[in-house]
Amino acid sequence: MEDPQKPGSAAEFDFDADSITRDDFMAMPMDATLERPFTMAEIAPLDAAMLETLAGKTLERMGGDDFTVNRYTISRSILFMTPDDDRLLVEIRADAPDGWTGGRVTYDMTGAEVDVVTP
Repeated sequence: MEDPQKPGSAAEFDFDADSITRDDFMAMPMDATLERPFTMAEIAPLDAAMLETLAGKTLERMGGDDFTVNRYTISRSILFMTPDDDRLLVEIRADAPDGWTGGRVTYDMTGAEVDVVTP
């Protein structure tokens, strides 16, 4: 996303239920561009209640009781849509305890499913 401390440059943040922290080490710096930026204001709908609801839906779609959510990724829809589709999406990944079995559900900011990959 666009770095609120350095407008015009990209930043990566990690968050969980309790905090948001700046990730000063970007795992994929070649992906850290502002070609399709978004701001904190644009992800405001993703409050704790909505993320909890979407996580529950994701776990239901995985079809097993032993899955856990392991990652949320927020980005523009470049992986699933045409380049002119500029929707902001949240991808929720879940894995089984074996470490190999997993899937993901991608939602738009209203909570509607956009893409699903199940185990």
